[in-house]
Amino acid sequence: MSYFFSRFRSNKYFAWAMTGVRLLSVALIGLAAVSLMNHENFIDYFSPLLFLGALFLSVRYKLHPVFVIAVAAVIGIFIY
Repeated sequence: MSYFFSRFRSNKYFAWAMTGVRLLSVALIGLAAVSLMNHENFIDYFSPLLFLGALFLSVRYKLHPVFVIAVAAVIGIFIY
């Protein structure tokens, strides 16, 4: 796979296809995030606050997503 990628990387049609794949993968991740925002996952007032805090920390301070998930998991274990 990497052989073909390195071979066709300079091809403009391949670059356009990879741009489309990148956009579709971002759209699918966004769709998964939006579909999980329902009343079953946000069961109380603390859950949206935890979500917004994790989102703020990851965007504002550029923290690694695994670190943000681990911290949110530890906070969730202590709260619930």
